[in-house]
Formats: sequence, structure tokens, C-alpha cells
Amino acid sequence: MSATATAQTPTPDGTVAAPPKKGSRRLVLVAVGVLVLGALGAGGYLLLGGGAEDAAAEAVEEVPVDGPVIEVGTLTTNLAGSTRYARVGIALVLTDGADATAVESRFALVKDAAISEIGSHTAETLQAATGTEQLRTGLAERIVQLFPDGEVSRVVLTELLVQ
Repeated sequence: MSATATAQTPTPDGTVAAPPKKGSRRLVLVAVGVLVLGALGAGGYLLLGGGAEDAAAEAVEEVPVDGPVIEVGTLTTNLAGSTRYARVGIALVLTDGADATAVESRFALVKDAAISEIGSHTAETLQAATGTEQLRTGLAERIVQLFPDGEVSRVVLTELLVQ
């Protein structure tokens, strides 16, 4: 027998078993290593990532719930610096639980504030890309001040026509 030949032992049924491969042992070690690293990574993700869900849940809880929407009506008023005018439909979004009749009793003040705000804009401003948002923001600032108990959460424009 040569020096490079390996000794093979016969099995009980008379066949010769193949020697175990060295590569299969390496493959098992690599597989175990990958599983251990995966388990560590998953554990770290769960431990460190769990706090983000709690913060998101708290942020959602702080958002006020919108209540009913009350239509104030349509106002037509002159615009600043020209003979042009605007017709604007306004509605108020109340906070949940707000008394709608108390808000409606102050509609004269709401309309007065709206006429002042609309009249402070020019036709060019309202027709610009950001004009509607500027008007909505200005109306909201003025109208929300009329309700110090926070009955109105936001102002909605239901119509905007500039002529």
C-alpha cells in the first residue's frame, strides 16, 4: 500500500464507507456562525427598536380629534389695492365636544374677522400658488382667537373665487 493511501474499513454489509469530507465540517461551522449572528442581530433590533413604537403612540394620542363642521357661509368682499373682489366660502371645524350653538352665536364676529382678513389680500396674492394657504392661515389665526376655550380647531375654505 502506498503512503498516500488512506485506510478504509469495511462496513458490516461488506461495503467500504467513504471517509468524511473536511469541507462539510467547515460548512456546519459557518452555518452555526450565521445563525448565532442572526439571532444576536434580531435581539438587538428588538431591544433597541421597541422604544420607537412607544414614542409614535404618544404622538398619535396628542392629536386633537375633529368634531363637527359648521358652515359659516359665503362672503363677498373687495380686495386690497384694486376694484377686484373675492367670494370666499368658510366653514369651521370644531373640536370634539365643542358646543356648536355657542360657536354659531359668534358668527357675526367670525364674518367680521374674515372680511378684514380677505380684504387685506390682493387678487395677485390669492391667485398665486401659495395664496390659498396664506388666506387659510390668516383666517385661522384671526378666528381661533375669537374662541379662547379652543372650540375651533381649524378653518376650511369651501369656495374661493377671485374676480
